[in-house]
Amino acid sequence: MLKATGIVRRVDELGRVVIPKEIRKVNNWREGDSLEIFVDDDAKVILKKYSPIASIVDINSYVESLAEVTGLSVIATDSMGVISSANIANEASLELSKEVLEAIEAGEDVQFQAPIRKGGKSYSLLVAPVIRNNDSVGAVILISNREIREPDAKAASLIANIIGSRMAG
Repeated sequence: MLKATGIVRRVDELGRVVIPKEIRKVNNWREGDSLEIFVDDDAKVILKKYSPIASIVDINSYVESLAEVTGLSVIATDSMGVISSANIANEASLELSKEVLEAIEAGEDVQFQAPIRKGGKSYSLLVAPVIRNNDSVGAVILISNREIREPDAKAASLIANIIGSRMAG
């Protein structure tokens, strides 16, 4: 359902429309972000922050394979949220904590303890960033109730690197 904002903007001579600061802030759209443009059957235009990770057709295969090999829960994310998961009981209740977002932004593999659901039990997390054009755009995250072993961490890093290379360009 669409919600009216009461904001009206003119299209300039180059076809541009300025998106109001309030809308950019609420949607976490920053200067330089790419937006995907959708048009529905009623000619309504919908803007969505573009996720290069979500555009990888076989992302689910990578995530499921990693979960199968490691026996751990696996999540693939972009900076907005979960894109794919395997061995997770209820994906809808997952959230990217401040620690996870900071680890993704850091651009280096990080292992720490944190809850994966608000107010939930803490787990061992390994965040392996997905790098595109020298920017961290998401992560492959391993989740375990024990310390994550080095071979599993290396496998997560490998999958993150493969995903990043699939987006290169």
